Amino acid sequence: MSKWNQETIDIKLVANYIPSFNDAWGKTGSCIVHTEDPLTFSKKLPKNKLYNLITEVYVPKTKFPFDEGELEHIACSLNENLDGFSYELNTLEIPGKNFRNLYSYSAIAFTIGLVSVYTWWWLFFRTPYWAISGIQNRGKNIQAKKIPNYNERVITLGKDEDKIKSIENTCDFYNSLKEEDYLKRLQITRDFCKKAGYKELAQGYRDLLEANLEDSWILKKLPYTFWQVAKDFVTNPRGLVPPAEVPKQLINVRDLNDKTLEGYLNA
Repeated sequence: MSKWNQETIDIKLVANYIPSFNDAWGKTGSCIVHTEDPLTFSKKLPKNKLYNLITEVYVPKTKFPFDEGELEHIACSLNENLDGFSYELNTLEIPGKNFRNLYSYSAIAFTIGLVSVYTWWWLFFRTPYWAISGIQNRGKNIQAKKIPNYNERVITLGKDEDKIKSIENTCDFYNSLKEEDYLKRLQITRDFCKKAGYKELAQGYRDLLEANLEDSWILKKLPYTFWQVAKDFVTNPRGLVPPAEVPKQLINVRDLNDKTLEGYLNA
């Protein structure tokens, strides 16, 4: 909470509804609300000021728009990803910083041993790779540590007619596809958004495709190739400083296609 005389800055976060489908939601279907990842978002934040986060959700015009509860669900999911990413980086930086300090101490001991001990001096400097322990998280943490410096967070429906029209065009194109393969439908729609100049929507489909094609959670945590093992040995000593994964902001919401919902209600 800001003080009465403390300046705050309004930061807008645009979240776009993109059509897709998830069988887990049954007859009503499941689509996605997408926005930029927490690391990209954190680069927009002021360094020494509090900010008000205003999330604008853009959806197509429909007879059954999101109600306040559904908007609150989107806000909670987005904020959970933002806060979770910031907390994970802050937690991982503690052992990473300690290992880097150990490198500094061992370097000092190495220098002393080099000039004062004639034999076995190399024992003081056996772990030079500690110098870059957790280095892959340090840069991210410098940016992400600004995320908790908010005054308030608000979510609302966006009113930019151009953005709404681009989403409606994307929905019409997606619903007109006859391709049955789910991933191919996403690829075709991504290419359509790219050609139409809908950069934010195209990025949403890229993230959605990556989420479906990338390694599982366990494979991300356990290196299984030679280069992954070598990198993990150097940057993740004793398994205490794993690289923090940047979460994708993909929030499941119900399908806003009027025909789908009317068919479900009339069933």
